[in-house]
Amino acid sequence: MLEILSQPIVNLITGEKVMEERLSRPDCPIKDYFSTKDRSTLLRREIHAILQCIEERGTLPYTINITPYTLPIFCRLPIYWTGGVEIVEWDKSILPNFKPMKVAIKVLQSRGLSVWADDITPETVNMWLKAGVTGFKVELKELRNNELFVKKLRTTQKPVIVERIETKDDHEFVKSIGVTLAQGYYYGMPKRREDYISWTMMN
Repeated sequence: MLEILSQPIVNLITGEKVMEERLSRPDCPIKDYFSTKDRSTLLRREIHAILQCIEERGTLPYTINITPYTLPIFCRLPIYWTGGVEIVEWDKSILPNFKPMKVAIKVLQSRGLSVWADDITPETVNMWLKAGVTGFKVELKELRNNELFVKKLRTTQKPVIVERIETKDDHEFVKSIGVTLAQGYYYGMPKRREDYISWTMMN
């Protein structure tokens, strides 16, 4: 059984919630659920999670998580929504199969979906830049005391969402380095859709 949670992504200039990330939470450790080595099982689980996310209606564009192993197959399916996908649970072992991923990214973008690479680091930003993703998601810790990485991200001219913003200090720091989009507990915990809708209306 999967529970769908939503967490807002905030524009730091306007203070508005501009997107949400929809998270699939199984009733077992998520690493075990989405990291199975059985590709057919992984595909079935991911497609089920994606369809369940899409069924949860809302007014904001939203991103849905997908692994690199499922992405080339998923892009062949006639599934659309307003928002995009986040490529998650990846490591450098995907490099031998990177060409099909690049093709899949272009296919999804041609449908109007954005494609974000998750957990970008100084060592992997060029890899994903060459892949043609729409934007990057970066954890706050990667930017602290790393001005070179901050400058590198600026030169890509790609949108960046900084994750794990948990305190006012975190919020002020990312604003000070010119970040526009951010996500984390400071802006709202992941919530069930019905709770999220009520919370959004109150904020």
